[in-house]
Amino acid sequence: MNEVFSALITEIGQKKMINATVLGKKIELSSLAVGDGDGGYYEISEKQKALKSQVWEGALSKVFIDEDNPNQILIESYIPTDVGGFYIREAGVFDKDGDLIAIAKHPETYKPVGEFGAYKDITVRIILTLSNAANVVLKVNPSVVVATQKDLQDLIANIPNLLNMENYQLKNEKGKVNGYAPLDANKKVPSEHLPVPAKGLQLGETEDTAYRGDRGKMAYDHSQKAHAPSNAYSKESMDDIIIGIKNSALQLGITAATAYRGDRGQIAYNHAQSKHADPNLYANAVIDEMLETLLKEINSNILEQIMAFS
Repeated sequence: MNEVFSALITEIGQKKMINATVLGKKIELSSLAVGDGDGGYYEISEKQKALKSQVWEGALSKVFIDEDNPNQILIESYIPTDVGGFYIREAGVFDKDGDLIAIAKHPETYKPVGEFGAYKDITVRIILTLSNAANVVLKVNPSVVVATQKDLQDLIANIPNLLNMENYQLKNEKGKVNGYAPLDANKKVPSEHLPVPAKGLQLGETEDTAYRGDRGKMAYDHSQKAHAPSNAYSKESMDDIIIGIKNSALQLGITAATAYRGDRGQIAYNHAQSKHADPNLYANAVIDEMLETLLKEINSNILEQIMAFS
C-alpha cells in the first residue's frame, strides 16, 4: 500500500490557535523533533501529545510564511552531521510551553553518523496550513547556522542589495571605460591603460593626446585679441539694414504715400491758427451789392411819392 504523507494540527494546537484569534495570545514555536515511529509507519492523529518514538529534538533553523500562500508556514530544523544512527518516520513541532502543536508523517529517511562510515546533513521541513498565520510568532535559534543551495543562490542574487556597490567593480568591467585596468605578465598596468601623464603625451586630436604646439599658440594669440561682441551685427547685415531704411524713408509728393512740402505745410498750419469770419456771414462785396440795390429801391419809391403829390 502506498503511504500518504501529511501534517496535522493537533487538538492542543487547534485550541491555542483559537485562543490566539480570540484573546490575541500568539503561539511561539520553539523546536522540532523527529522519531522513528517505533520501527514503522503509523497513522498520525490530532489527539497526539507527543511523538510515538522520539529520537531527536532541536531548535528551529528557519520559520517563514510562504510567499505564494500567506496562510502557510514553512518550518525547518537542521540535524547536524554528528547526530544520527536512527530512522526518521515522524516529526513534530513544539511551542515554548513544550506542547505538540503539529505532527507529521515523514518519508522514511536514515540519518547516519560518522562511526558508521557515512555522514549526512538532513534538514526536516514541515508545512503547516493555518487559518491565520499572523497568530504565530516566527522565531528561530540564532545559534543554528545552516544554508541550503537555494539559500546560497538567494544570497548571491541579493549581494548587490547588501553591499555598497560603489566600492566594488565587476570582473566584466576589466579593461573597459570607467572600469579598472588589467595587469600584464609583469604584474604592471599596460601603457594603453595608463593616464596621459604616465605614458607620455602623443600628438593628436583626441581626448588623450596633445594638440600641435604651433596651432595651439596661434589659437591662443588670436584669443587674446579684441573681438566684437558675440551679439554684434556683421557688416553685411548693417548694409542691408541701412538700405532697408533708405527704401522705406518718406518721399515728397501729394499722394497718400508721400509727404507734403514742409514750407507750404507751415503756411497752411499758420493760416489754420489765425482768426476767420463766421462762415454764415455775408462777404463784403455781397453786402455792398445788397446796399446798392436797396438804395435804388428807396430812391425809386421816394420819386414815386413825390410825383404822386405834385
